[in-house]
Amino acid sequence: MEEEKERKEIESYVVVHNIAKRHNVGTLARSATAFGVSELILVGRRDFNSFGSHGSTSHLRFRHFHSLADAKIFLTDRDCDICGVEITESAVSVTQHPFKRNTAFLLGNEGTGLSEKECEICDFFVYIPQYGCGTASLNVTVAASIVLHHFGVPKVPYAMAFLRKHHKHRAGDGADHRRQHHEQLLLSRLALRKITHHRVPVEEHQHREDRHRDCRVDEVPRPEPVR
Repeated sequence: MEEEKERKEIESYVVVHNIAKRHNVGTLARSATAFGVSELILVGRRDFNSFGSHGSTSHLRFRHFHSLADAKIFLTDRDCDICGVEITESAVSVTQHPFKRNTAFLLGNEGTGLSEKECEICDFFVYIPQYGCGTASLNVTVAASIVLHHFGVPKVPYAMAFLRKHHKHRAGDGADHRRQHHEQLLLSRLALRKITHHRVPVEEHQHREDRHRDCRVDEVPRPEPVR
């Protein structure tokens, strides 16, 4: 029971150090929100473009440090391992799920990967197996999404148990259960489609465009603390 409780409570962080393409941070924020990341940590440059975040910056905590050393101290104080996403001799495939504690994922530049200085603060490394030979690397946001998904896989049983507890079907035969599930799925998709295709007034659309421009960490709206 203690082991299950520990597995359930481990957290993830994403560390970005002087990312080359500022618009990637907005997309990273979207993936981080989708996979339950606790904080997105920017080291060095704190300005970024929120395009691609789809409003997720208002649901994710941001933190800024001037140096990698400061970021490492912060993460160490939170019993957090720093995992470099990089192909090295000691790297483990992300499919092996080698995550035992709170983990911060440090992602490198798409062209050069993690620098020697960045590798020095990492506790271990993971790599993403590739099965094609047409490219040697992945977009940093794609790589982050894959790694964060694998980090969250052990949490799936808890999520499924939660859904079973809060979405009970009415008593009936198997056909009724399948029909009800199909109806719920269709209703969910229709509701999402209405939200997605809702026409936005010009002034609100302009406001959204403004939010997708350049931002700084201290200007990003923070979510209210859970009470």
